[in-house]
Amino acid sequence: MGKYEIIGKFVFVLLMFGILISGIYTAPFVIEYIMAKSEVTGEPTNATYTEIPEEFKDYYTITYNLNGGTLEKENPTKYNLFTVDFTLNNPTIDDMEFVGWTWEGQSEPVKNLVIKQGSSGDVEFTANYAKVLLLTPTFAEVTEYQINWTYPEEVDGCELVINDHVIELQHPTTFVRCSDYLEYFMDVDVHTVKLRTFVDYSRRYYSDYAVTTLDNGGKPIKP
Repeated sequence: MGKYEIIGKFVFVLLMFGILISGIYTAPFVIEYIMAKSEVTGEPTNATYTEIPEEFKDYYTITYNLNGGTLEKENPTKYNLFTVDFTLNNPTIDDMEFVGWTWEGQSEPVKNLVIKQGSSGDVEFTANYAKVLLLTPTFAEVTEYQINWTYPEEVDGCELVINDHVIELQHPTTFVRCSDYLEYFMDVDVHTVKLRTFVDYSRRYYSDYAVTTLDNGGKPIKP
């Protein structure tokens, strides 16, 4: 056997040994990935838990504080580094709107929460809701000078409608000066004025409209 033939066989043996070692060390990752996917999605798999080396068996726990809400479909209670992405199911509760999940280090609610593959650590998610506003505001006085009203303290803003012109007032207030909206009072003598309040989170829930009229008898709106 020539020198080059011996060298060639030696290189081949090293290459095969490297492939074998690589397979041994990558196989557990593949098996774990398949198993995790089956656990979350329910897809069938031939992998068994006993095939996974001890160092890859650790799962992190997920706990939920639903704050009185209920889930139509349960969320996973454990995951690991190789669990495929999954989105949490959101709870519901009577007369309130779910606005998102919070957890340690995340105080702003996240509504569509995805647990990404590669995440780690035990975690507790807390459900947050917005109150559904059902109380209708009340007009106190409507004149050519000013429009005044009262409303429940828990509102976050008001929507005033004058002759179909919508004025959204971001910060709660109890009046507007007619002179600030002169263009909304042009061309007609009797004006329809409507008002409703809303909660700020999703703007989904509003109170009913309170409706009144402003009749200035053909006189101009005063500054």
